Amino acid sequence: MTLKDYISLIKRSGEKLNQIRDSELRATTSFVGVFEAMSEPFAYALQSQPPAASSGLVEFQRIITQPLRK
Repeated sequence: MTLKDYISLIKRSGEKLNQIRDSELRATTSFVGVFEAMSEPFAYALQSQPPAASSGLVEFQRIITQPLRK
């Protein structure tokens, strides 16, 4: 198996795994089931993204007080 074949296999496997996860989420009717299914992707997203410089609260407060300043 060449490197190109291996990469192609990984891509196809990833697509198939996403299809399986999506079908399992559609079949899940309880909140607990959805939470369990999404906890791993959510944890990955948190770990792979840099921390935000701000929570957005200051910007939100600035936006909602603009009409009061005029």
